[in-house]
Amino acid sequence: MNQEQDNMQELESLRQQVKMFKERMDQQQIVNDRLLRSSMKSRVSWIKQTNGWISAFGLLIMPILAFLAHYGLGMQWAPVVVLCLALVLEAIFNFWQIHSISASMFATSDLLTVRRQMLTFKRREQLQMLIEVPLLILWGFWAFLTADSREDFQGVMSAGAVIGGCIGLVVAFVLFFFEIRTLNKTVRELDEFTNNE
Repeated sequence: MNQEQDNMQELESLRQQVKMFKERMDQQQIVNDRLLRSSMKSRVSWIKQTNGWISAFGLLIMPILAFLAHYGLGMQWAPVVVLCLALVLEAIFNFWQIHSISASMFATSDLLTVRRQMLTFKRREQLQMLIEVPLLILWGFWAFLTADSREDFQGVMSAGAVIGGCIGLVVAFVLFFFEIRTLNKTVRELDEFTNNE
């Protein structure tokens, strides 16, 4: 009889230990979930701020670009107006894109929904770059071919515009690379976390 009681006590002790272990694992899972969500939120916040500042900067310098393009480089008004419209459209797209990812999503949505939204955000960013770069190159040729040659310093201004445009493209590609790398890392961490659950 004592042997049975000892076995029952030992079994009950094991049940208690398993229960405590499960509770600790659940608490650890909750802590990991919070840390992951916090990390994702800070990464995406960086992307949103960068896109927002770039769009705002583009809108702020648009009148200066239009003035320099027309009066400094001798561009016709048509390419200048198209450039201004492109800057406005890009700003609208960027502001819409950054508002499609809300801060509350990281606190309330399940991780699969967050992952899906991150992938959608990434695809739209890639599509934007695939459309913008060829159109910008075509616009550059069009603007060059239609430019007036009425001022002596136009050659210097044109060289400055080409150098500035190249620097702008390099900066855009570097930011795009970091953005996509950050989104890939976030999605990879989401996949690892959901697979370990």
